[in-house]
Amino acid sequence: MEPARADNKNRDTKTALSASTRPTMDEGNIDVLSPKLTKPPRHMKPAQLKQLSNLCFILGFASILGSIAIWFLTGGQAPDTQAHAERFGIFVGLWAPTFFILSNRFDRYAEKAV
Repeated sequence: MEPARADNKNRDTKTALSASTRPTMDEGNIDVLSPKLTKPPRHMKPAQLKQLSNLCFILGFASILGSIAIWFLTGGQAPDTQAHAERFGIFVGLWAPTFFILSNRFDRYAEKAV
């Protein structure tokens, strides 16, 4: 029975500490642990942010198509070249989530700036 109480006590202490010692960026726009936009960037107009959002969205789909094309077109017959084509296709395909996240972020900035 004692270990259960000790675990509960440790869990409560960890929860209390994580909530009270949460680091924030006072000078910036974003909280480090929960990135909520507090204010849009001042140096960009909403139209520019919307264009960046659309560009990143298109680049996300382009990276998916590009990764498939790289995988099929750079294959070759040797096992080494096939392995390289597969790894390079996966590498390019991993760009897609980054572009989609950036697109979402720029879209949010554009909405806040209006």
